[in-house]
Amino acid sequence: DANGAVARQDSFAADASLLAKAGVAPRFSVSQAAPGALQAVYVAGGALYYSPLSSTPGQVLTGTKLSGDSSQVWQARLAVDGSGGGHVVWEEGADGDGFTLQARDSSDGGKTWGPANQLYSGSADNPASISLQLGADRAHQAHLAWDAAEGIWYRRWTAAGGWGEPAKLSTITRVRGVQLAVTHDGLARAV
Repeated sequence: DANGAVARQDSFAADASLLAKAGVAPRFSVSQAAPGALQAVYVAGGALYYSPLSSTPGQVLTGTKLSGDSSQVWQARLAVDGSGGGHVVWEEGADGDGFTLQARDSSDGGKTWGPANQLYSGSADNPASISLQLGADRAHQAHLAWDAAEGIWYRRWTAAGGWGEPAKLSTITRVRGVQLAVTHDGLARAV
């Protein structure tokens, strides 16, 4: 519903089906934390929510709201690093061609989240179609790649320094699709 609550069924496939019926698919992202523990972020009513997924039949997902109220959230990604730290990045904006990428991080398995940090502000002919990829590794880092009107960009999060400065990987304008691969030891490749 608009408050982030979604009824829980027996399996992740059922979760995906319920999210779709609730009008939030395909704008959700799932990541595995501890062995067997799934976490999700999803967009409902234009806002971003986080919820752990359990195997309890009939559980209601009562999402923790991560985004503010001033903008529409278009999409989000979730990744869990090797220390169990959660990283959420989402794209938001108002009407027009402007958008921002926001991030929140959790060091306690999603129980609490740090404040939102703006990672990027830019424009695109259709901001809702930005390609946004987030990955994490066992070296306790998160990696973000996205495309925008002026090229492909990359940022890395480390426990010591948080989100680093953006690096422009390509000047090809609006390629409409970026893919990110991250090895366990922290080597990231964006194409």
